[in-house]
Amino acid sequence: MHGVLAYRFFQVQIVYFDLYSQRAESNRIRATSIPAPRGLIVDRNGEIIVGNYPTYILYGIGSEITNM
Repeated sequence: MHGVLAYRFFQVQIVYFDLYSQRAESNRIRATSIPAPRGLIVDRNGEIIVGNYPTYILYGIGSEITNM
């Protein structure tokens, strides 16, 4: 029984290493884009209290900016 297990361990870890490592890598990495839809907040009369708008923030270090 130990011989069978040892042979199987050898087979999986050494002989089929490339096959199983490729399968494991394809299972591990998956890119998924999840949209984050936002809703409006309205009051009881249907008036929009809070809306959504794109915002862009730009940071700079004054001593490193040479050309303006």
